[in-house]
Amino acid sequence: MFWLSAFFSLLFNFIYVTFLQEVMADGISFIIKLTDSFGINVHIIRYLYAALFDQRISVVLLSQALIWDCVFIIMNIGMFIIALRFFTAPVYSAFARQINACVAPLSLIPVFFCTHYDVMCMSILTGLMNSYVFWYHVDPPEEYQPRYAG
Repeated sequence: MFWLSAFFSLLFNFIYVTFLQEVMADGISFIIKLTDSFGINVHIIRYLYAALFDQRISVVLLSQALIWDCVFIIMNIGMFIIALRFFTAPVYSAFARQINACVAPLSLIPVFFCTHYDVMCMSILTGLMNSYVFWYHVDPPEEYQPRYAG
């Protein structure tokens, strides 16, 4: 549950800050203009707008950095799904898929080249998940280790 909640909270925060914040700001400013045209003073909405959206950073939707961050997000989603295959496998079965050994080092690429902190944290999270699975393959539980006669 920790992995799912941490990953999806970071993903939702990235999507909100990058894409949905402008929609919210435009919607609230429309409500302010609409209430002003009716002669109604709704001060709480003005304070909400000043507190949440006054100091926001404008995002250019077709910038090179944002495109690379979206590519890294897609890469993180794939690495997260690969790691979840281990964490949702039945306990009694020996997990034999070793793709996590290749995916764990790939999670370092977005850490060093992304521009958004949420993408970096998601990469660290997927790197930790896949590293745990890689360590499971390096040092498997005792009941899955081969027995040597002699």
